[in-house]
Order: sequence, then C-alpha cells, then structure tokens
Amino acid sequence: MNRTSKSLILILVSWITISCANQQGDDEPRVLFTSFMTERSIQNIIVSNDKIIQDLLSSDSSKFLGIQAARKSSMKSIDSLTNVLIDICGGRDPETGEYLGAFEVNSVKEYLVDQEIGQVLMEYINVLPYYLNDNGYDVARLAVNTYEVQIFENSPWSDMTFSEAHFVDVKMEEAIGIIRAYQLDVVQLENEILIEELIKEKNSL
Repeated sequence: MNRTSKSLILILVSWITISCANQQGDDEPRVLFTSFMTERSIQNIIVSNDKIIQDLLSSDSSKFLGIQAARKSSMKSIDSLTNVLIDICGGRDPETGEYLGAFEVNSVKEYLVDQEIGQVLMEYINVLPYYLNDNGYDVARLAVNTYEVQIFENSPWSDMTFSEAHFVDVKMEEAIGIIRAYQLDVVQLENEILIEELIKEKNSL
C-alpha cells in the first residue's frame, strides 16, 4: 500500500469513527488511534532510524543527515502546534498530565479549521516527503486535501481541505490521536527510506 492510500484511509477512518461516536453520544475517554499509534511507538522508531543513520554514515553518506534533519524539523513543528492546541483547549492537569479539555470541540475547529492552522499542520507533515522528492526520491505526500484526490470526486469529501476532512466536530483527544497518527507516518516513511538505503549499501559490498 502506498503512502497516498494510507493517507486516504486515515481520512475515511477519521470520519467513520467520529460519526459513530456522535451518533452514540459517546462521552467516555477515547483515543482510538493511540491504542496502537502511541508516542512510545514513535520514539522507538526514531531510535531505530537514528541507529540506521549512524550505520549509513560510516560509509560517508552525509545526505542521510538531511533526511534526519527534515524529520526532526517536521516532528518539532507538529509538536509545537499540538501543544498550542492543548493549551487552547484547557491545558493539562499539573499533577496527572491528563488533558483538561479532552472533550472540547469548538476550540479545535476554531484553531485548526477556522484559523486554517490545520493547513499549516499539513505542510509540517509533508516536510519529509518534500525533502525526499527534492533529493532524488519519489514519494507521495503524507497529508493531502481531499479536493486534490480523484477518489473523492463524487463523495461528501470532494471539496474539503485537509483541515475540514479531519477536524470538524472533533474532540480534542481525537484531534491529538489523528495528529499522532500522521507523526507515526512521518517516522515510518523515514524508516522505509533508510532501510532501503541500508539494503543497497549491504548489497554493494
């Protein structure tokens, strides 16, 4: 499955999940994506990626530092935006670290959709694909507007931006889950590229 397909699936799953939750009046704490896309998973992949880069650097392939820098820039920018969202929605409990505005909906829409910060988020997510494509690779963007994608041409999502497809009528905890899922996609893309390069290097010996 290519990266564009994964992005489209994430959009569809987001809509189905949110629709079902709204119909059922689900007010229980739920972070549907982070049950299998946790921050720990992201960090584990980053550790693996950094180790692979060190192995590749032994052959003086300094271009891989650029890949690492692009991933770091992407993740740092996304984290910064996410922290602003958390603060806008009420911050965290100083003792437990839990989100105080986990069920906030209006502030999510105002920040990510009305202020179009979600479109900025889309660009942050795509920093690594942009870098890779500028340096001889051929990869799809990780985050897209649905109006750019032919598969949505005759669907309810045909004219939506990335922000509108993900962050309308969404609780803050769900928005964080969606953002973390895309961050996981960023580090997985980096991992795939680095593993391909490591295999090429070993086969050339």
